[in-house]
Amino acid sequence: NKPFRVFSQELVTKVLGTSFTVKAKKNDSKISVTVITGKVSVYDKANTETPKEKSHKNLTGVVLTPNQELIYLRDDQRFEKNLVDLPVLINPEAIKNNFQYENVPVEEVLIQLKKAFGINILFDKEVLRSCRITADLSDESIYNKLDLICRAMNATYEIVDGQISITAKPCI
Repeated sequence: NKPFRVFSQELVTKVLGTSFTVKAKKNDSKISVTVITGKVSVYDKANTETPKEKSHKNLTGVVLTPNQELIYLRDDQRFEKNLVDLPVLINPEAIKNNFQYENVPVEEVLIQLKKAFGINILFDKEVLRSCRITADLSDESIYNKLDLICRAMNATYEIVDGQISITAKPCI
């Protein structure tokens, strides 16, 4: 109910009930903010210094959720929103069958991954409608899980703006 702010060089991180890491050394060319749980908003401190921005509370920045990271490139004054290198499980209750699947719709698997890791996974439900998978993904990182799923249905994925986007053709 009472968000607080962390000021780090040129950035302000507004905490919205979470655990996170800020790395901001004075002489480094970049600042990073990584969210472990919850949500933070990150914006350039300069945006809060004009009366117009203060009165409208209309700040230009980025909202981060679990397993997302923001890199602020100081020289370019530019944000890059990414997924962390090793996303961690944030919602164990979302896991069914320990990531082991027997003839399960791929859409169901992707929804489970989305809930378990708190990462938005974008895909065309209509395209994946008839796609099913049998696999044991229990000991794999999320990226290996996605690699195996995509390989099984001749699809690809990419990470864009801290989200996973899957491109596939209909399964036969």
